[in-house]
Amino acid sequence: MPKPLLIRILLILIGSGTLLSVRAQDPPRREIDIQQFVQELFPVPSEDINYSDLFESLFQLYANPRDLNTATRDELAATYILSESQLDAFMKYRTEFGPFLSLYELQAIPGFDLPTIRRMLPFVTVQTRQLSLRESLKNPTQHFLILRSERLLEQQKGFSDIDTTTRSRTRYTGSPLQTYLRYRYARIGAYSFGFTAEKDAGERLAWRPDRQVFGADFTSFHAQIMNRG
Repeated sequence: MPKPLLIRILLILIGSGTLLSVRAQDPPRREIDIQQFVQELFPVPSEDINYSDLFESLFQLYANPRDLNTATRDELAATYILSESQLDAFMKYRTEFGPFLSLYELQAIPGFDLPTIRRMLPFVTVQTRQLSLRESLKNPTQHFLILRSERLLEQQKGFSDIDTTTRSRTRYTGSPLQTYLRYRYARIGAYSFGFTAEKDAGERLAWRPDRQVFGADFTSFHAQIMNRG
């Protein structure tokens, strides 16, 4: 038996706490504070990171852990937990030895230390069976609607009455509210459908398909099916 495969089986057996079954139990999933987790991950703030997007991404992953057998390199990199060398080692290990059988198997990947594995555990899982597309459509892991609206309390010049003593003759035509709307229906690693609409302060809602304007000044939608060949 090849040595890496032997190590792999031993780790799974040790993780399960028994030598009578090859199917391992997953380690207990601990509760974490996402905000504190991000602060510990980046003790020194960086301008290159959008912390709001990172917090939302980690929150979604914590609510719906990612399957190690279908996770892409980009999805794992987006957590900022793994280094480039660890990402390379992970993808190489999965390519050489096939699907993971247990989370304990992370210990067999070269370059993976225990602190890194402990940081990963709340956000990953190992699924033993892939659902059919029909089954997965009935069981989304993400189904949410976000509506956010904000405005400045102080009146901006663009919303005030026109000053007849100046040469300015233009004002904002829309409301001072900045509004963001997002909807998603998805199952991680299987499919994702959704749309996003955002209206800036001062922009007017309009419906002009000839100019590609559909209500808000920014709209987008997506439909994606993954890991189906």
